Amino acid sequence: MKKLVQASFFTFSTAIFISPVIAAPQERLHNNSYNQAYMHSPAANQSQQQMQQRHQQQMQQETQQQMPQRNQQEIRQEVQQRHREIVQNQILKPSRDWKPGQALPSRYYGQGYRFDYRMNKKLSKPEKNQQWIRVHGDYILINTVNHRILKVVPD
Repeated sequence: MKKLVQASFFTFSTAIFISPVIAAPQERLHNNSYNQAYMHSPAANQSQQQMQQRHQQQMQQETQQQMPQRNQQEIRQEVQQRHREIVQNQILKPSRDWKPGQALPSRYYGQGYRFDYRMNKKLSKPEKNQQWIRVHGDYILINTVNHRILKVVPD
């Protein structure tokens, strides 16, 4: 009895898993033969050509409608790019743009901007918690505790 149940279960499960595999090639064969017979008929060739022409016309209409939008987007991007270049290329002149009492921008806190006062005769010795920095040729005396500008000396 146990062997009979196992055999029937095996047969049933095999039939379930194999039936789609066996049926698929027959469907493909039928569809391919049908498509080949249909494609070789003159009416099918004409309708296919008409469909291709309609598709090409639709694509041309879509591209013509999208062209003004793309042009506007490209123009906007170019304007933004030019604006960024102008702003980035604008030279900061501390003697003109910064005044004593203002806070020093955080990008100038680094060691690369620090300057030794003995290298320039114009600069006085900084007191405790003060440091000279050089930005674009100008010398700025800052308070190292609160990063306030104390003095600006043009080059």
